[in-house]
Amino acid sequence: MTKAYYNLRYTSAMIALLMPLTSHAFDVDPRDYTALPEGTNLNILYARQLTADDLNAEGETVTDDLDLDATIGIYRFVHFTKVMGLTVDPQFLLPFGTQEIGLLDSSSSGMGDAIAAATVWLHEDPEKKSYFGVTPFVIAPTGEYDSDKPVNLGANRWSYVLQAGYMTRLTEKLALDVVADVQWYGTNSDPIGGNRLEQDEAYQVQLMLSYDITPSTYPSIRYSWRKGDETQLDGVAMNNEVDTSTVTLGLNHWLIPGKLQMQAQYLRDIEVSGSGPELEAFQLRFLQPF
Repeated sequence: MTKAYYNLRYTSAMIALLMPLTSHAFDVDPRDYTALPEGTNLNILYARQLTADDLNAEGETVTDDLDLDATIGIYRFVHFTKVMGLTVDPQFLLPFGTQEIGLLDSSSSGMGDAIAAATVWLHEDPEKKSYFGVTPFVIAPTGEYDSDKPVNLGANRWSYVLQAGYMTRLTEKLALDVVADVQWYGTNSDPIGGNRLEQDEAYQVQLMLSYDITPSTYPSIRYSWRKGDETQLDGVAMNNEVDTSTVTLGLNHWLIPGKLQMQAQYLRDIEVSGSGPELEAFQLRFLQPF
């Protein structure tokens, strides 16, 4: 498949599927839906390296020479408090990094779209380690964006996510997380190759298991499935709906118990039945409670 295949309108339609900052942006790490005591703060830093060579369209591989390479960081601040007797954690996320798509001969670097969120816990039982919370996210169009470039870190639109997560212990050492969310998109009124880029909502389900090897260390496995995201450029449907299954293997370890935790993860798309790149990623996360 040659670069000629990627005409301007098709490239525009695929932009949302080729943005590492939004791909897997709302993955939940095992035990993230644990409600922490009032007054607790968290500094969290994510560093993720993503690559992809295969790009699918309607379940068929259209190129194996995508050459997507991205280094993405996210700083996240979380504060736990009480509102009307319920635990709430207002938080702020700021993505940044670089990404390049060799097939399009385009790259971008700088800040991504800022994210504000807050989980409200409707159920928490610390004794049984059982929790249920609901989290709304708002993604603001603050990131680097140039409509003359096919690759950008920002999306030039508002978007919104509503997520619900449940965590419980199946045994004293084995934990289960179940998370589901839906994402809605605003309109990009200045897309490359057109005047109006719209995108259908997307649905995601995540299932996680984690097991305490020691009080300081637990491995985990996560399965996630995402469907939706079809784009319309100037009212014309691009037939590029996402239908992707992903598996993530992880290991969490307290380097300094209660003060500094490190997480390492390996992520891979195992099935791309719809459209989009087949991503592979490695991520480190550092978490500091204070």
